[in-house]
Amino acid sequence: MPNSVFKSNSLFPLIGDEQLSGGMRVVADVTARNAIPVDKRKIGMLVGYAVSGVYVVMQYVGVDVTNTEWATDTNWRNISTSTIFFQADGSDPVGGSTVYFCSTPQAPATNQNNRAVIALKSGIITRCNLIMNTTAGNAGSNEDISVYIRINRTTDYLVETIGSTDAVRIFNKYDLVISVAENDIIEIKAVYPPWGTPPTNVHWSGNILIQ
Repeated sequence: MPNSVFKSNSLFPLIGDEQLSGGMRVVADVTARNAIPVDKRKIGMLVGYAVSGVYVVMQYVGVDVTNTEWATDTNWRNISTSTIFFQADGSDPVGGSTVYFCSTPQAPATNQNNRAVIALKSGIITRCNLIMNTTAGNAGSNEDISVYIRINRTTDYLVETIGSTDAVRIFNKYDLVISVAENDIIEIKAVYPPWGTPPTNVHWSGNILIQ
């Protein structure tokens, strides 16, 4: 249902958002967004609609509200959040190896070209939470393990380095500032040390947040 203005103590709306100028508008899709009447458009206006079955909220950041400018996708900024989930099935990591994983239920791969996900929106990666779980196997010794977010198979951003014998090791970083564009390639990179005692049956899970 569209946003509406209600009279006090009434269940019946006085006006719907389609009658308002600026503010927040809810429409069916990008075609309906582009068809919002010129006199109802404002710079900074928010419009919510579905893109490929995913609901998004877009803010108009252009400098004019003409039909041409209004329909230009680069004049719209996606202010919705997007969470990407990662996982990797059980594996026995080789000491001194570097592996990659994404969101498929498979063991990590040493070839990064086999493990990646695609960013659905432009924005900033601000948070990452990843769990290395060995409760079904052996935790191994306490040499440092480093975990990174890798963008477009070239640029690494450290999440955290942990040296521990805990069966569950949690790699967190909540102050990331990593710019990504729509369709950028994202993967998780884990750098294992030469083990004293290697862990076994290692499972990975976690997520990152794009704002």
